[in-house]
Amino acid sequence: IIFASKCFGTSAAKEAAIDDGGPTKHFFDQVWQQLPVLEVSHGKKKVPLFAISLDAIIPIGNDRLEAGGEEIIKKAKIYFRAIGRIMFCCLVRGYVISSTALSPFYKNIIFRECDLQDDKYTRSNVLKAVGHMLEGQMIGKDLGDFCMGKGKITKKNFITKVVHGMYVADRSIGIEAMREGITLGGYADLPAISRHMSEKLISTLMFADARVKIDDVLGALLPCYMCDEQGKEIKNPNKEERRFIEQQKKFYKTIFKSFLKDKAEKNNKFLAKFLSFVTGMSYVPHFLAKPDYSIRIEFHKGLPEEQRLPSVKTCENALLLPYHAYHCNRQLFEKLLKESMRIGR
Repeated sequence: IIFASKCFGTSAAKEAAIDDGGPTKHFFDQVWQQLPVLEVSHGKKKVPLFAISLDAIIPIGNDRLEAGGEEIIKKAKIYFRAIGRIMFCCLVRGYVISSTALSPFYKNIIFRECDLQDDKYTRSNVLKAVGHMLEGQMIGKDLGDFCMGKGKITKKNFITKVVHGMYVADRSIGIEAMREGITLGGYADLPAISRHMSEKLISTLMFADARVKIDDVLGALLPCYMCDEQGKEIKNPNKEERRFIEQQKKFYKTIFKSFLKDKAEKNNKFLAKFLSFVTGMSYVPHFLAKPDYSIRIEFHKGLPEEQRLPSVKTCENALLLPYHAYHCNRQLFEKLLKESMRIGR
């Protein structure tokens, strides 16, 4: 599977590099973003792996895969298993998964292995996931019209027959392959742990809301003034350094934070792009999942150039700025940050 990104060109495979977390986080982020367009092909046949439903992506139906033939099914299973293993690897590495990767319904079905006939997934939660409107539209119709047996669709069998048939049984190829990937073929029984957790707890600890909120970003910011090369604040700064520290504080409080707020209000995609640039991931984990999570804004003594582009250390979630803080010139800062984000520095 090849996930394209401006940060990883074709020449990257020829270059030596040390991955302290930044490239890995960026890879995971790219996987979640590109799932909606992922497809398998054989000859001239192309079949997507996911469809859009339940306000999220869901595994494609068995009928679409079976229509493509045995080779399409074989390749699809390989991809679905790979996606499951990437999810497992992401969690083991201490990161969280974007909420766009799995809808709440499939978090229960795949991660918790919920059976729609047990008490692990209550009726109210199922209807919340698939929509009450669907139930109203289906009740009274013949089960046979949907190849689900004989009789009428009732309020009693709607979940066990209709929902199970449409969203579980008819998508079993993708679901089972992803489960196999998440459990590493049965060697790591992640669902055994997950099924003892509530859906809300799983969403909190294992997933992050892809809709980035400005308050979450501002709450994660950690300013570090007059840093040395290791990113540590200089102890006992001299008079001149103290003067620059005051300038850095002014820049952070009155320019940098207001800049993020203004950009977030004007462009709902900016925060995700900013986070991806600085941290390698376009979302912020819940504070209960990563209580020590922070985005460091480091003002470095060793970066003196007036036109110095902001740089990043994605492994450490750090944005590096020169010690003069662009002399609190917001226009200059915006111009240089835009250029830095453009080239992915």
